[in-house]
Amino acid sequence: MTPVALKETLHALVLKNVPACLWGETGIGKSAIVRDIAHERQIGMIDVRVAVHDTMQALQLPQDAVHGGILFFDDVHKASPELQWACYTLIDNRRLGTFVLPDNWAIVVAATTQEKRHAYEMPPELRNRMVHLKMEVSPLDWRTWAFREKIDDSIISFLGLRPDALLSFDPTSKEKNFATPRSWAFVNTILSAKVKNTALFEALCGALGTHIAQEFLAYREEMVPLPAFHEIFEGRCHEYSKTPSGLHITASVLVTQALRHQEKIALNHMLLYLLKLEPEFAHMIVRDLQAQGIRLERLAAWKAYHSTFAPKA
Repeated sequence: MTPVALKETLHALVLKNVPACLWGETGIGKSAIVRDIAHERQIGMIDVRVAVHDTMQALQLPQDAVHGGILFFDDVHKASPELQWACYTLIDNRRLGTFVLPDNWAIVVAATTQEKRHAYEMPPELRNRMVHLKMEVSPLDWRTWAFREKIDDSIISFLGLRPDALLSFDPTSKEKNFATPRSWAFVNTILSAKVKNTALFEALCGALGTHIAQEFLAYREEMVPLPAFHEIFEGRCHEYSKTPSGLHITASVLVTQALRHQEKIALNHMLLYLLKLEPEFAHMIVRDLQAQGIRLERLAAWKAYHSTFAPKA
């Protein structure tokens, strides 16, 4: 399931108090989805990393019976058989010893699909008491999230060109790290900190692994020259990038700038500028903006855009 579809499904399960188990590679945002649901519903959340606990007595359990929340057991595949049995007891009976889980608390657990080391097989009795949801990485969902969170344009455009670099886990690699949606968020922080030169390369290698870090830095060096973006929104720019990397960075920067402007006249100028782009990139920009709630179809220039790119009969 894509992150968006999984979040919608999990939200419904939490609302009905149905236990769920999220599966997926490390670093793709499973726990972030649980936190988002708790935040949106304005309920509590207790995040229990069960792999770091030795006994049932060490588990943090909810006491708030007024507001309710989500009891989240992360890395349950790494938990000892004793702790997995504690999870089973809570899910099955909603009690553990003298503790009784309040009725308005839902249980969600998460496990990582690619980890075999230091993992325990989840007993069938536990598996059968949950709805299992497998989360897949979705470059399109990530892109929508990235624009909302104001991720650096160079990251968005690079992953538009290389969507396979969003997740690069290789169990045979000896690299200390690899690319995931989480590590790309680290890269965004590194760039915002203005780390430079050799230190920047080392930091990116530490976040992404050497190969993707090299590719990403090389891509950033190709980002200039680019169109004068403020002139596009003023209707004065007639320059167009010709390279794939230039077109991808043009697409991401235009979306970022359009989300800041949002004045009708500026967006009209932008739509007219898109008429000279390759259809793939024009459609990418329009799709990204519509995903952020910008109603381009209400603009005067939409008719020209639609007649230019609509399929011919």
